[in-house]
Amino acid sequence: MHVKRLAVLTGLAAATLLTVTACSGSTPGQPNPAPVTTTTTTTSTPSGSDSSDNTSNPPSSSTGGGPLAGADPCSLLSQSDAQNLKFIKGPVREKIGTADTCRWNPRDMTVAVGIRTNVGLAGVQANGNPITDSKIGGHQTRQTLGSGGSCIIAIGVTPSSRVDVLVTTGPSTDPCPTALQVAQLVEPRLPAS
Repeated sequence: MHVKRLAVLTGLAAATLLTVTACSGSTPGQPNPAPVTTTTTTTSTPSGSDSSDNTSNPPSSSTGGGPLAGADPCSLLSQSDAQNLKFIKGPVREKIGTADTCRWNPRDMTVAVGIRTNVGLAGVQANGNPITDSKIGGHQTRQTLGSGGSCIIAIGVTPSSRVDVLVTTGPSTDPCPTALQVAQLVEPRLPAS
């Protein structure tokens, strides 16, 4: 048993010596950084959470071309509109999935306006709920209920871009009237489809 323990300790010491020797050597030439790989992280903010009320470091907009490329989602709802709707907390600009989003937290709800430059109305996911096709101003829309008391109104801009209005409330409040009110304010500020 003692010989076995000595063999294990000798093996560990040899491995440590090999590691130290390998790390202490130098290789001639110029150091080059490893290739950079970019990944997209989905961020979800629970309803009612609070974060800073500034937009000083907004995320870059989704990659893609079209009339929404580089657009600021916080500019789609004016400050006076937000005040009239009693959106006290916000706006906060953030990246949620592929959407460049502006979020407000009025009362007991969350309101978000998100720009998607990589998917149009055909990409609206209903998750088993019915989808209602409609029109606001000059833009086609799709409305559906989401999980957890949310209403989504997607406003089509091109076949591959849209603006989503998402309102999340508690289970006892219908979020769709507020979503429609916000969508009607946002729609005139969008490029013609």
